[in-house]
Amino acid sequence: MTFYTRSDDEVQKFLAIDCNTRVSISETQTALDSDFFIQGWEFEIIGNNDESGLIVKETLYLFQQEQHTYIPA
Repeated sequence: MTFYTRSDDEVQKFLAIDCNTRVSISETQTALDSDFFIQGWEFEIIGNNDESGLIVKETLYLFQQEQHTYIPA
């Protein structure tokens, strides 16, 4: 998943993310609504925002949480 930050505050939040953190992602166009685990991440500073700091392209490498159906015995 790739996204861009718009402020230094958003960059700091991204840098606080750690591997194996569970995140929930919901997206309406593809009807995605699931939990994932962060397996890795990278970022690239691509410029400066005139008002709020750096513009950073951030990429999270995700692994989808397995979904199990439990049937009572």
